[in-house]
Amino acid sequence: MAYGLKVKDILGNTCVITPDVKNIISSGTVRAPTVLWPDSTYGVNIELPGTTAHALADIGVLVTVRKYTPSSYQTAWIDWGLTPQQWSLARWLYSGGIFWTRNDSTGVVTSFAEQIWKDTFYNFHPIAFWDKMGATTFNRVRLFAGVVYYIYDASASSYKKVYHLGLVTYIDYVVYLKNM
Repeated sequence: MAYGLKVKDILGNTCVITPDVKNIISSGTVRAPTVLWPDSTYGVNIELPGTTAHALADIGVLVTVRKYTPSSYQTAWIDWGLTPQQWSLARWLYSGGIFWTRNDSTGVVTSFAEQIWKDTFYNFHPIAFWDKMGATTFNRVRLFAGVVYYIYDASASSYKKVYHLGLVTYIDYVVYLKNM
């Protein structure tokens, strides 16, 4: 097969994941946006053919980050008053930049102001996905991409995901219809 997602492990073993593709609608590399949409959502729109909405079960999407810019925000800041046993826990969001929370059911993003020296992050990585924004039928596919930080929000005493948008510059994608 000449298409699909090639997966390779550390031993060099590979396999190609090929979806049940009937009609590829669009594929390629796109530049991630640098601004929000007027409805406070984020991402790249890929239009689907026709004027009738397509059901979720009829659409397939493969998307991945091609290129992103690491930033100084991805630094573990150490408080030298901590003991060496505590150093691995001392990773704070410290940027003065803008982070965003995302409502999974609507796709709306809201700014999140980190509390310097209080909001700890325990992991981060670039991410891209099909943002369904709570819908079950579609005239377009919205591709979301950013760097996600898994943090402990000290002010809310809870864990959450926040996104830094604009660090992902390019995403690769394939959009296909199964029952066309």
